[in-house]
Amino acid sequence: MSKLYFEEMLDTASGGFKTLKVSSLELASQRSADSLQHDSSRTSPRLRFRVSDSDASPATRRVKSATRTLPSKGHSLRRSLQPYVGRRIPYLLGLLLAFGAVQGCAGNGTNPLDDDLPCGGEGLDLTMEFPAIHDNGLSIRTPPLLVPGGTEILYCYYGIYEGDDAGVTSQLMRASTEGALHHAVLKVGSDDDPPPGTLIDCTSDTIQDSAGAPLFESIGDASSKTNNGGLIALPEGFAFKFPQGLRYIADVHYINSQPEPVCINVAWDLNLIPEDEVETFAASYNLDPYSLSIPPGEETTITFDCPWPEDTNLLSIGGHMHFHGDRYEVEHIREETTLDTIYEVDQWLPDYRFDSPVTFFGPEGFPVEAGDSFRTHCTYVNDGNTHLSYPDEMCTTFGVAFPLNEPLRCEAGDKGESWGKGEGILQGVLRRTPDLVNDGIGDLVIAVFFQEQNGPNGPGAPVATWNLQNADLSTTESEINYTLQGVPIGAEPLYVWVGLDDDGSGLDEGPTAGDLVAEANNLLVQTTTPVTFDFMLEPAS
Repeated sequence: MSKLYFEEMLDTASGGFKTLKVSSLELASQRSADSLQHDSSRTSPRLRFRVSDSDASPATRRVKSATRTLPSKGHSLRRSLQPYVGRRIPYLLGLLLAFGAVQGCAGNGTNPLDDDLPCGGEGLDLTMEFPAIHDNGLSIRTPPLLVPGGTEILYCYYGIYEGDDAGVTSQLMRASTEGALHHAVLKVGSDDDPPPGTLIDCTSDTIQDSAGAPLFESIGDASSKTNNGGLIALPEGFAFKFPQGLRYIADVHYINSQPEPVCINVAWDLNLIPEDEVETFAASYNLDPYSLSIPPGEETTITFDCPWPEDTNLLSIGGHMHFHGDRYEVEHIREETTLDTIYEVDQWLPDYRFDSPVTFFGPEGFPVEAGDSFRTHCTYVNDGNTHLSYPDEMCTTFGVAFPLNEPLRCEAGDKGESWGKGEGILQGVLRRTPDLVNDGIGDLVIAVFFQEQNGPNGPGAPVATWNLQNADLSTTESEINYTLQGVPIGAEPLYVWVGLDDDGSGLDEGPTAGDLVAEANNLLVQTTTPVTFDFMLEPAS
């Protein structure tokens, strides 16, 4: 058995480095890594990472396909809807060692892998030779990553910090300035993550949802002389908490608009100090809407509120959108009253996608009380002819606060639960007509059937569902963004039924007068590309 190693290193006073952590994975191949041939009949990539000069043989491994197991429910509409209304839908997400875009260092044709070249010599080499780690430094580095031409990929590399409890006073992210690196962020992991040393394609919304907030955030924009791009530096005496045993995720988002593949690598160099030398702990915060739906041919503003849990001070605040962004605004709210607009960009520029403007409040910070909230407004101009959603566009308010021991993450809005065995996605916006019998608030379900089964009163069971507890369509301005995953793909038309239990009697026996309903006939979901469809709900008769 061969092994794949990932190594974390710490500088020593002598100028060398000390290995803090070596993670390894057994490789199924019985062949020597040096003589491993690329099998052109398979598309499974190989990954490798040379541990040190003493390791003369780079190791490789095959990355297995991602699988997800979802429970099968229901055998008639009335019986099958009942389990999905008013409770969460459980599902199991298997260990993801993803195929797809995790194109790590594969050979080409039938030639042997070139041991001396990143990614086996395949693709345009944009990898960097990283400098030696400075004293008291920790470097987290990815292996070379091959990004196919014309693709947008998010990679996740999982790790664990096993050094002494420490504080991080600065971070410098290192990556090639060529190409389009959207972001490279260290995020909070969890005990449910894949084993340390695992590298996967994490482009999926499901995987991104499970990731935590960024461990670190900048306190100045990329044009700041003190921050110089990826550098995150805190005021004197401040540090981010970095305890022993911390699980982390190295999240890399790369957009390759060129036709040829590129080979990249990323490093995060951290400056550590002992925990007992830290005067004030700071932490990052990220505020997001759960989902986005931006219709074509018009201006759209996404607004969401995020409550603040404790008395703190903001060191910094920034916003993040993409190329269709037009304006960005964040209001500070206390007891439903706007105290101040604390962040505003009147004209969002395309370059801000990669270098967002950031406001630094100074070492004294901007005071925030527990129970306050922040209201974010993201305005877009979609001049295309298709809906936009994540990750085409984003709306993220971010920054650093103190005193704070752990990062904060808020996902506001409509985070429903999907169930289904297919690979298709149905997404869009739910609205209602002016007519309303009750208050417009209740548990909501979207159920997908094959068209031939005659809809919600027919004999068939749903093939995919999405539910949301306490859905709010209380005003005609209210909107609910939904993303229903697991929809069957194929040429067979689908019938979609939407119901909001407005009177609280439940939907297991069908809607009652006053419940809000909508339907759609003969919808087709033929590829994994999301299909956008908006619904207008009206009272059931």
